[in-house]
Amino acid sequence: MLTISEAQRRTELFLTGQMLEALRAVEYELPSFDTELHDVDLAAVARARVEIRHVRGASDATYLINAFGEELLMQLQLNVHRLVVVYRVPALDALDASTLAVRLERWRTDIVQMTRYYMIEAARSGISLSPRRAGFPV
Repeated sequence: MLTISEAQRRTELFLTGQMLEALRAVEYELPSFDTELHDVDLAAVARARVEIRHVRGASDATYLINAFGEELLMQLQLNVHRLVVVYRVPALDALDASTLAVRLERWRTDIVQMTRYYMIEAARSGISLSPRRAGFPV
Protein backbone atom coordinates (compact mmCIF):
# COMPACT_ATOMS: atom_id res chain seq x y z
CA MET A 1 0.00 0.00 0.00
CA LEU A 2 1.24 3.45 -0.91
CA THR A 3 1.65 5.65 2.15
CA ILE A 4 1.35 9.42 2.14
CA SER A 5 5.04 9.82 2.90
CA GLU A 6 5.97 7.50 0.01
CA ALA A 7 3.66 9.44 -2.34
CA GLN A 8 5.32 12.68 -1.23
CA ARG A 9 8.78 11.18 -1.77
CA ARG A 10 7.84 10.06 -5.29
CA THR A 11 6.32 13.45 -6.09
CA GLU A 12 9.47 15.20 -4.91
CA LEU A 13 11.66 12.90 -7.01
CA PHE A 14 9.46 13.44 -10.06
CA LEU A 15 9.38 17.25 -9.79
CA THR A 16 12.98 17.91 -8.78
CA GLY A 17 14.76 14.98 -10.41
CA GLN A 18 13.01 13.26 -13.29
CA MET A 19 11.27 16.32 -14.79
CA LEU A 20 14.27 18.57 -14.31
CA GLU A 21 16.46 16.09 -16.20
CA ALA A 22 13.84 15.38 -18.87
CA LEU A 23 13.22 19.07 -19.59
CA ARG A 24 16.91 19.51 -20.40
CA ALA A 25 16.16 17.42 -23.50
CA VAL A 26 13.63 19.96 -24.85
CA GLU A 27 16.50 21.06 -27.08
CA TYR A 28 19.18 18.61 -28.14
CA GLU A 29 22.03 18.41 -30.62
CA LEU A 30 21.38 16.29 -33.69
CA PRO A 31 24.27 14.26 -35.08
CA SER A 32 25.57 15.23 -38.51
CA PHE A 33 24.70 13.07 -41.51
CA ASP A 34 28.38 12.69 -42.29
CA THR A 35 29.31 11.19 -38.93
CA GLU A 36 29.44 7.47 -38.39
CA LEU A 37 26.27 6.05 -36.86
CA HIS A 38 26.70 5.25 -33.18
CA ASP A 39 24.56 5.16 -30.08
CA VAL A 40 24.04 8.61 -28.64
CA ASP A 41 22.46 9.06 -25.23
CA LEU A 42 19.88 11.87 -25.16
CA ALA A 43 21.21 13.19 -21.85
CA ALA A 44 24.66 13.58 -23.42
CA VAL A 45 23.39 15.85 -26.22
CA ALA A 46 20.75 17.79 -24.27
CA ARG A 47 21.18 21.55 -24.69
CA ALA A 48 18.35 23.18 -22.77
CA ARG A 49 19.15 24.88 -19.50
CA VAL A 50 16.49 24.53 -16.84
CA GLU A 51 16.08 26.40 -13.57
CA ILE A 52 13.61 25.21 -10.94
CA ARG A 53 11.65 26.92 -8.19
CA HIS A 54 10.12 24.48 -5.72
CA VAL A 55 9.25 24.21 -2.04
CA ARG A 56 9.93 20.79 -0.56
CA GLY A 57 6.64 19.06 0.20
CA ALA A 58 4.64 21.14 -2.28
CA SER A 59 2.93 19.34 -5.15
CA ASP A 60 4.10 21.81 -7.79
CA ALA A 61 7.25 23.27 -9.26
CA THR A 62 8.01 26.12 -11.64
CA TYR A 63 10.64 25.69 -14.34
CA LEU A 64 12.37 28.32 -16.44
CA ILE A 65 13.37 26.50 -19.63
CA ASN A 66 16.00 28.13 -21.82
CA ALA A 67 16.05 26.49 -25.26
CA PHE A 68 16.20 27.56 -28.92
CA GLY A 69 17.41 31.02 -27.84
CA GLU A 70 14.19 31.60 -25.90
CA GLU A 71 12.87 31.18 -22.36
CA LEU A 72 9.61 29.59 -21.26
CA LEU A 73 8.15 29.70 -17.77
CA MET A 74 6.29 26.45 -17.03
CA GLN A 75 4.48 25.38 -13.89
CA LEU A 76 3.83 21.69 -13.26
CA GLN A 77 1.23 20.66 -10.69
CA LEU A 78 0.54 17.12 -9.50
CA ASN A 79 -2.34 15.74 -7.52
CA VAL A 80 -3.97 12.35 -7.10
CA HIS A 81 -6.19 12.65 -10.17
CA ARG A 82 -4.23 14.69 -12.71
CA LEU A 83 -1.09 16.37 -13.93
CA VAL A 84 -1.43 20.04 -14.92
CA VAL A 85 1.08 21.92 -17.09
CA VAL A 86 0.74 25.70 -17.25
CA TYR A 87 2.81 27.75 -19.68
CA ARG A 88 3.13 31.34 -18.52
CA VAL A 89 3.44 33.50 -21.63
CA PRO A 90 3.57 37.31 -21.44
CA ALA A 91 0.46 38.69 -23.16
CA LEU A 92 2.17 41.06 -25.57
CA ASP A 93 1.38 41.99 -29.17
CA ALA A 94 -2.28 40.85 -28.96
CA LEU A 95 -1.23 37.32 -28.02
CA ASP A 96 -3.86 35.25 -26.26
CA ALA A 97 -4.54 31.62 -25.42
CA SER A 98 -6.87 31.05 -28.38
CA THR A 99 -4.25 32.40 -30.81
CA LEU A 100 -1.64 30.06 -29.36
CA ALA A 101 -3.99 27.07 -29.24
CA VAL A 102 -4.68 27.21 -32.98
CA ARG A 103 -0.97 27.32 -33.83
CA LEU A 104 0.02 24.65 -31.34
CA GLU A 105 -2.97 22.29 -31.42
CA ARG A 106 -1.21 19.39 -33.13
CA TRP A 107 1.36 18.88 -30.34
CA ARG A 108 -0.40 17.17 -27.46
CA THR A 109 1.99 14.36 -26.56
CA ASP A 110 4.04 14.00 -23.41
CA ILE A 111 5.23 17.03 -21.46
CA VAL A 112 8.78 17.13 -22.78
CA GLN A 113 7.80 16.81 -26.43
CA MET A 114 4.94 19.26 -25.97
CA THR A 115 7.31 21.78 -24.40
CA ARG A 116 9.93 21.22 -27.11
CA TYR A 117 7.54 21.85 -29.97
CA TYR A 118 5.76 24.66 -28.15
CA MET A 119 9.05 26.54 -28.00
CA ILE A 120 10.01 25.66 -31.59
CA GLU A 121 6.65 26.78 -32.98
CA ALA A 122 6.66 29.98 -30.94
CA ALA A 123 10.15 30.82 -32.26
CA ARG A 124 9.06 30.02 -35.83
CA SER A 125 6.01 32.25 -35.40
CA GLY A 126 8.04 35.08 -33.90
CA ILE A 127 6.33 34.82 -30.53
CA SER A 128 8.56 35.79 -27.59
CA LEU A 129 7.90 33.62 -24.55
CA SER A 130 10.47 35.14 -22.19
CA PRO A 131 8.97 36.72 -19.07
CA ARG A 132 12.30 38.45 -18.38
CA ARG A 133 12.43 40.12 -21.80
CA ALA A 134 8.85 41.27 -21.30
CA GLY A 135 9.87 42.91 -18.01
CA PHE A 136 8.06 40.47 -15.71
CA PRO A 137 9.81 39.37 -12.51
CA VAL A 138 10.74 35.69 -12.43
